[in-house]
Amino acid sequence: MFMCVLFKHNCLAQNITYIRMYVYTLLFPPLSPPPVPSAAPEFNITAVTATNITITWQPLPPCEQNGVITNYTIAYRMEGGTDSEIVVDAANRMHVVESLTPYTNYSIKMAASTSVGRGDFGPELTVQTNESSEAQVIRLSLCYGNKLFVCTGVFCVSQIPAGCVWSNFSNELFCSFNQMRNEV
Repeated sequence: MFMCVLFKHNCLAQNITYIRMYVYTLLFPPLSPPPVPSAAPEFNITAVTATNITITWQPLPPCEQNGVITNYTIAYRMEGGTDSEIVVDAANRMHVVESLTPYTNYSIKMAASTSVGRGDFGPELTVQTNESSEAQVIRLSLCYGNKLFVCTGVFCVSQIPAGCVWSNFSNELFCSFNQMRNEV
């Protein structure tokens, strides 16, 4: 893009008129709306239950935003199904996807949007929901006398039986009995 400027200069002492024309090349292109975000947010799955998946993410770096981020789109799909989308306000950094099917694989991906539109979705993460709302994979350690029995599997534990202690650190249920009971 060019800009032309004309200058007229009168030199009274010499009775001469000068006309000069300057041509400038504009270095800045005309203003246009910024493009959509050039990247998708990186996200993590931070909690999984039988019917919910909690997703957290960090905002895009300013150089990848290409404007002001207005919202994020979370797309999720059960294995063999079609995408469902949730639009989350840009102020949020966490969302819980609810009402999922227990013990099912889900693919999850995210994209960011500006007022111009939505950017591309990023890579998918796959996660499996738990078997049921009470089921959890735990290690069960039973002490009976001087013998230790260890079982690992999915157990439905609504309350911790008497004589047992739950370890959040190791996801393990320790039970010690002087005589065998049918409580566990």
